[in-house]
Amino acid sequence: MHCLPIRIDRSSVVGSSCQFRAARSRSAITTETVNTKSFGLMDAAATSTENRIGLDGKWDVTIGLWFEVSHAHNSADLGLLSDQTLINIGADYTIGIGNGLNVVAEHLLSAADDQPLAFNDTRHITAATANYPIGFTNTLSTVAYYDWSSENATFFLNFQHQFRRLTGYLMAYYNPSTQTGVQRNDLVQTSSGPGIRAMLVYNH
Repeated sequence: MHCLPIRIDRSSVVGSSCQFRAARSRSAITTETVNTKSFGLMDAAATSTENRIGLDGKWDVTIGLWFEVSHAHNSADLGLLSDQTLINIGADYTIGIGNGLNVVAEHLLSAADDQPLAFNDTRHITAATANYPIGFTNTLSTVAYYDWSSENATFFLNFQHQFRRLTGYLMAYYNPSTQTGVQRNDLVQTSSGPGIRAMLVYNH
C-alpha cells in the first residue's frame, strides 16, 4: 500500500490517495475536500465545502476488468447538484483474429440528487468499441453508444490511413435526434441522422 497527501493552494483542496497493488490487480481510494464559492443572481459569493471520494480497481484475469466509482457531496443546497455519483464498470479483451481485434465494453451510471446516495435521478449509458489494425498504416475502428433513458443509439465507424505526413479518415456515423454530451466529439458532426465524413490531417 502506498499513500500520498493531496494539497493544492494550501487551503482550497486537501485530501489523500492510497494505492494497493498485487500481481495482476491494482486498486486505489482517493478523498478530497474542496472549498468552493457559488454565486447567486442577487447574493454575494457564498463559501461551501465539497467532499469527494473515489474508488477504482483493475484486474487482468484473461480479460481486463475495471471499475470506477466517485461521489461528491456539497454542503450548500444546490438542488440536484448537491450530491453527484458516477459508477463505471468495463471489460476489454483482444480476440486472436488476424492482427488482433480489441473489444471494449463499458457501462456508466450517473446520478444527481439533493441528498446523499438517493439515486432518484439516474442515467444509464452503455458503450462498446472495437479496434482492428490492418497492417502498419491502416486501422478500422467502431464506437457505439446506447442511452437507456432516452432509448437513443449512436454509431460511429472509422477507417484511418497513415501517410508519411498526412493522416486520412473516412467516417460513417449515425446520430439520434437528441444527443447527449458523451455522444458528441470532434470527429463526428452533431447533426442527427446518418452521415459520411472525410478528413485529411497534416502532421507537423
